[in-house]
Amino acid sequence: MKKMFIIAVIFIGAGALFCGAAYAAGSRYVDSNLTDVSAAFTTNDISKIEINEHVAEIKFLKTNDSEIRVQAENIIESEFECFVNSSKLEISYNPNTVRFGFISLPRAFITYKTPVITVYIPEGKFFDEVHFGGGVGRTYVEEIITDSLVISGGVGEYDIKNIIAGSLRLDSGVGSVKINGTVNGGSRIECGVGEVRISGELNGDIKLKTGVGSVALNLSGNPDDYNIKTDSGVGTIKLNGSKMPGSVNNGGKYNLDIDAGVGSINVNIK
Repeated sequence: MKKMFIIAVIFIGAGALFCGAAYAAGSRYVDSNLTDVSAAFTTNDISKIEINEHVAEIKFLKTNDSEIRVQAENIIESEFECFVNSSKLEISYNPNTVRFGFISLPRAFITYKTPVITVYIPEGKFFDEVHFGGGVGRTYVEEIITDSLVISGGVGEYDIKNIIAGSLRLDSGVGSVKINGTVNGGSRIECGVGEVRISGELNGDIKLKTGVGSVALNLSGNPDDYNIKTDSGVGTIKLNGSKMPGSVNNGGKYNLDIDAGVGSINVNIK
């Protein structure tokens, strides 16, 4: 028994030394492989932007420059993609593993410098479509002008300010989404698990659905402009602070279709 104990201690000690050496070598390896990458594109050559799968913080910032610039920091260059395809700027960063010395471990288990991808957009630039695909991390948008804004899935936080869009399609994943601005067309908003908060103007038909999350719409306008159809399931629907007893047809110019599932939806129109 004592012999087995000694053998176990030896193996544990050897394992600890092995992991320590790998970590020490790995921290240097990871740091040496993280780099910064930049690219610039002629503004008139780009009519769409698509942020594909990513594990990074995303920023869209205004600039007085004449070009669209992309700055990626703390990334593994071989895992980063940034190119223009048929007038669409496509960006992705999704490293699967991080190497510690001679050991490769899943990225999810490693703590290292946060990758940051910043897209600098000339102020007033109009896009046919801006699409944020499923990703992990925080997304911050200072301003965007587009005919179509699409947000699909993801885990993390969206903070999108000063949008002007012809339509909005939001299918949130896990986390929080905050949008402020004006949509001059139809909006389809689906909230999975988390929180969605939209403020500003939605000048068009709205389809609003939540699973187990919560949605808050704080809109400028007149409630009588909306014909409201509700399906609350076991969830709750409130209009201007009061629980809605059912559907309302105001003869308005827009249709608001609400399905609360088991979540909560609060609509304020003032």
